[in-house]
Amino acid sequence: MTTAKQEKDIPVTVPDNSQHWAGMDGAIAWHLIERHADSWADVGKMMGEWLEANQQVAILDERERCAKLCEEYAGMRGTGAWVALTAAADRIREALK
Repeated sequence: MTTAKQEKDIPVTVPDNSQHWAGMDGAIAWHLIERHADSWADVGKMMGEWLEANQQVAILDERERCAKLCEEYAGMRGTGAWVALTAAADRIREALK
C-alpha cells in the first residue's frame, strides 16, 4: 500500500488525450479511466481531459443554439422580439465565457 506522499510522487504515465473524450458519457469515461490508469496521477489527468473536452462540446452546442435563435428572432418585430433577442444575447455571452 502506498502512502499519500508516495502516490503524489508517482508521475503521470498516460499519453495526452489517450481517448477521444468529446461527447463521451461519464460512465464510459470512468470505465476507460479505471481500466487504463496506473495511478491517481493518471486518473486525475484523464478525468481533467474528459471534463475539458466535454465542456468544449457543451459550449459549441450552446453557441449553435444561440445562433439559430438569433436567426429566428431576426424577422420578428416589436417588444416581444426585443425581449427574445436580449435573452439570446445573454445566453451567447454566457457561452463565450
